[in-house]
Amino acid sequence: MASKPGRRIVPGTKARGCVPSARGWPACCPGGARCRGGVSSSARVLSLTAAVEPIGRLPFGDLQRQRQRHFGGLRAYAQSKKALAMYTLELARRLRADGSRVTANVIDPFLVRTALTSATEVPLLFKLARPVMIRPATAARWVARAAIDPRLASTTGRHFQFGHRAPSPPGSRNRRQATRLWDASSELTRSLSEPTMGTKISAQHTSKPDPGTRRPDSDQPA
Repeated sequence: MASKPGRRIVPGTKARGCVPSARGWPACCPGGARCRGGVSSSARVLSLTAAVEPIGRLPFGDLQRQRQRHFGGLRAYAQSKKALAMYTLELARRLRADGSRVTANVIDPFLVRTALTSATEVPLLFKLARPVMIRPATAARWVARAAIDPRLASTTGRHFQFGHRAPSPPGSRNRRQATRLWDASSELTRSLSEPTMGTKISAQHTSKPDPGTRRPDSDQPA
C-alpha cells in the first residue's frame, strides 16, 4: 500500500481529502510536503508481510512454480512474503540512490486473527494459536502509524514489527538475491505486458468485417 498524496488519515476518523485547486493540491500532503500535479514528493510505500517471511525460499529457476508437481499453499505464501519484503527493501535502496524522498518499508504485523488463519488448508498450529494472535484493529493501527507518523517521514528500507522498527530477517537483506529478484520481476512484467499470439488472434476475430465481404452464414444474396 502507499499513502495517498493529498490525503490525511487519522486513526479512528474518516479520511479527510484536500480540495484540488487550479495549481494542483494545496499544502496538506503527507508531512507537509509541497505537491505538484497531485503527486507528493514524500510518499510512503508500505508492503505488508507476515510471520512466515523468514522461512520463504525463492526458486529463481521456477519463481512462478509452474514446474512444481505438488503445490504447497503455505510454502507459496511464505515465498510471496519473502519476495515482497526483498523487493521493497531493494526499492528503498534504489529510491535513496536516486535522491528521492519517497520511502519504502515493510510492515510485519506477525500473526493476525483473520479468516485466513482459520481456513481449512491452514496448518493446525496456526488454528491453535488463534486465541493469542493479534487483533485486526491493532494491526491496522500499526499500519496507519507507519503511513502517517511525521517522525517516520524519512525512515526507509526498514522492517516494522508489532508497531516498532525491527531488524530485517537476514534472508531479506541479501543484496545479491534482491537484485536477481528485481531483474526477474522486470522481465516477467515485460513479458506479460507484450501482446501474445492468442491476444492477436482474438483481436482478429473480434474486429469488424469488411462491409463488402459476405459472411458464410449470411442468408443475403451475393
